[in-house]
Amino acid sequence: MLGRVGLRGPGDRRELAAWVGALLQMRLPTEGCCAGHGTPLDYLEHSFFEGEGDAVVWACRGGGKTMMGAVATLLDLLFKPGVQVRILGGSFEQSEKMYGYLRVLMERHFSHTLKEAPTQRRLVLRNGSRVEVLAQSDRSVRGQRVQKLRCDEVELFDPDVWQAAQLVTRSEGCGPGGRPVRGAVEAFSTMHRPGGLMQHVLEEAGAASGRKVFAWCVWDVLERCPDWRQCASCPLASDCGGRAKRVEGKGGFVKIEDVLIMRGRVSTGVWKHEMLCERPRYEDAVFGGFLRETHLRTWTGGVPRAGERVTLEGRELRVEGAIAGVDFGYRHAFVCLWVVVLREAGRRVAWVVDELVTREKTLARNAELMCQRPFSRAEGLIVGCDNAGGQVNGQTGKTDERVLREAGFVTKKRFLRIEEGVAELAELVSPAEGAVRLLVDPGCGRTIAALEGYRRGKDGGAIKDGTHDHLIDALRYALAQRSNETKMGTY
Repeated sequence: MLGRVGLRGPGDRRELAAWVGALLQMRLPTEGCCAGHGTPLDYLEHSFFEGEGDAVVWACRGGGKTMMGAVATLLDLLFKPGVQVRILGGSFEQSEKMYGYLRVLMERHFSHTLKEAPTQRRLVLRNGSRVEVLAQSDRSVRGQRVQKLRCDEVELFDPDVWQAAQLVTRSEGCGPGGRPVRGAVEAFSTMHRPGGLMQHVLEEAGAASGRKVFAWCVWDVLERCPDWRQCASCPLASDCGGRAKRVEGKGGFVKIEDVLIMRGRVSTGVWKHEMLCERPRYEDAVFGGFLRETHLRTWTGGVPRAGERVTLEGRELRVEGAIAGVDFGYRHAFVCLWVVVLREAGRRVAWVVDELVTREKTLARNAELMCQRPFSRAEGLIVGCDNAGGQVNGQTGKTDERVLREAGFVTKKRFLRIEEGVAELAELVSPAEGAVRLLVDPGCGRTIAALEGYRRGKDGGAIKDGTHDHLIDALRYALAQRSNETKMGTY
């Protein structure tokens, strides 16, 4: 059934799609239809051809993420002789689910490659490749030294087990000629709740963490909607917006009838989080009006210059300058945010264009990193600091502000109570009238997560959670200083 490609393995993305299509007898979409989303094929290409970075698969319920993990494992076992793969689920039942898919595919199509009969938890091939199912425990995970660890339904993981899992993989040459196989930890999950482990993993993903995100929702893997189905009478129409009637060739494997049944069974919140891959929201969020589709815009203007004009979706903005905000920290995060300040009809607009978040680096080193960022070259840049920056640091014998000044930065500080700063920021996020006046470049992932995750406690005050508050503080210091400069007539 798989033909010659099934024997020698896929050589490129096209052959990979054909191989998987023949194996599963289903059609894989070649590209997603939602902004920022991809397809299962993107993940498989990255995994099989040893792309750089660990993979994080954030996908909808019924979107094939566990099956794709099984297929990726099958490909590794067959075509990377001697590879060692382990499957770890958020529960033992979840681990068995991925392994169960793998075992069926192996016994159905490649039983001749097996060295022995598969057991409940182990499968070994004649070529030396091996896969085992691990228990959800710190001890089970720490004893491993393997090339691939696939973690299914990460949202359900014990955080300590997840941390232990980061230390078990190693790269190694496999098969004739020692084909390089990268040590990789792959995460698969939906996102059930705000503040959960999967949200944390996604917040940390990016160049610094070495993790690459592959996201797809139900629209990205849904079969093409037939022409005879009328949008006006379809229960999915308000969310679909016609995307299911996309160009032939992009259609997926999820049946429309199945999705209609699921939509009728679940609440709107569950539907949005687990089928549309929208991030869960806190009911006690400080900035409940912050929405990615509304507030995220890519800054393309380069290093800003005062007086420049910026057109954004029909809005005419004038650049006033650039500012930065710093929240000092060593064990806790050190944060610097760069913000372009603009005016629109006399009203301030703030655009967060870059971020730096580090831990356990000296302030001198952080100052060096700040100097390397392009927006630090903006004319007239002022760095707004925490008032604590005026205190002498016991390690350096200098104030933190002085260290930044010696690195060439102009620093200023203005005392502003937390709630005052939060109120100013909230007015930019959700102005009483007119368009939003806080924009964030999509590359500032930690800032985005902070605006979404900053919460109020039972007493009504903003929670100092040690994660999101540092970024909000840095943003407050920047905007507070700008407010001060504006009142003083500097601009």
